[in-house]
Amino acid sequence: MFKKTVICILFIILHVIYLGYSSSHKNFGSFNYNVSNIVMCKGPKRYDCCNTAVKIENGKRMLLSVDVKSNVIPNRGKISITVNGQLLVRMQLKKPCNNIFLKPLIQKLLNVTQECEIQQGLYNMSFDIERLAQEYYGGMFFYGNLTFKSLIYNDNCNFFCMLIEAILSPKNSP
Repeated sequence: MFKKTVICILFIILHVIYLGYSSSHKNFGSFNYNVSNIVMCKGPKRYDCCNTAVKIENGKRMLLSVDVKSNVIPNRGKISITVNGQLLVRMQLKKPCNNIFLKPLIQKLLNVTQECEIQQGLYNMSFDIERLAQEYYGGMFFYGNLTFKSLIYNDNCNFFCMLIEAILSPKNSP
């Protein structure tokens, strides 16, 4: 537990230093977020734990439907973020429900037990993806092309795999 906390703190410190350095450049600042492409991808397992459908409205609102076929406990995950072709973040997760960033999201959106078992059922969700990005990054980030890939699975099946391509452009001044 201590080791994971130290790694998380180190990651945050490096991220802040990197953002601080980049803030002096013209490719960083307040942004508009527009999804240009979104694809459900195939995970490493043969079997999928759920059927997932996604739709984007106006490049900003994501409608997600997840039909969980049976109760499942995800125990592996990978997240990567690239900006303008440069890898910014690569995370390997052993237990996604124990991750400081994913745990509240998973608990809020899905019917999850204390052991992180996601209950069978149909989950329909709607997100303002620009607002979420603004909140997560404090309203400032790098301009350009962003690619976000997330993959969550367990020993038996793929739970979720999504690739989002977005364009972050400077926010117009009022």
